Amino acid sequence: GICKVIPPSSWKAREASYSHADDLVLHAPVRQEAAGRAGAYALMNITQRACTIAEYTRMASKDENRPPLTGLRLLQSQRWKEEEEEEEEEEEEAWEVERRYWQGFAGKAPVYGSDNYSSTLFEACAGAWNLSRLDSLLRRRLRSTIPGVTSPYLYMGMWRASFAWHVEDMDLYSINYLHYGADKIWYAVPHSEGEKLERLASSIFPDQARVCSQFLRHKSCVMHPSLLLAAGINLTRAVQHAREFVISFPYAYHSGFNAGLNCAEAVNFGSER
Repeated sequence: GICKVIPPSSWKAREASYSHADDLVLHAPVRQEAAGRAGAYALMNITQRACTIAEYTRMASKDENRPPLTGLRLLQSQRWKEEEEEEEEEEEEAWEVERRYWQGFAGKAPVYGSDNYSSTLFEACAGAWNLSRLDSLLRRRLRSTIPGVTSPYLYMGMWRASFAWHVEDMDLYSINYLHYGADKIWYAVPHSEGEKLERLASSIFPDQARVCSQFLRHKSCVMHPSLLLAAGINLTRAVQHAREFVISFPYAYHSGFNAGLNCAEAVNFGSER
């Protein structure tokens, strides 16, 4: 359902620093309130007032929004790691972060600066991997710009800020680049398991399923991976570090969360295949 692309260390998303991004405005950040138990939660996204990235960074740095100190030293590091031993240690840290995330999920209310249509952080040096100029069937065929689909959205995340189970609009591909900051944890299922996940979600969230047959597109249903595994659904888990891409495939349900303050950019694309 997803794959990760790790660029060579010589590749850059931009030549300049990210300091200018502090003044960019997040037009509609959302406070995420969750209700539920036993690994199944309904997520409500409540729109907040607009703020700059600098203001969001200060909010994410408050004690109540900071990730647990235990197990996050490596996750918050922006150093480029290549040695196998360091990667294995980092993977163990990620599992600890994951355990802390699911503990007491309901009752927490992080703010997510998601789906923000603003200036891209990519520069010309990114070449073919510049998400604002991604050569795609969509950009070649569509005459108008569709924010978040043919032009990228910016995402500012903090500890526990989540994205619920969903597929992309029109079941397109998506590509997500983590510019800087803490890791992003992903869960995904292949397209062949999509209907099985939909049936599971309908049994867990029957009220939502009765109101709308496409309720998963509302991005409000969070399910613990153990629920999918118990239902016999194949599951992929990935940890995206800073300076890495994650690609989701057509009709591949995915969800996840941010392990701390970070900044990502994402767009959809299509292929003739």
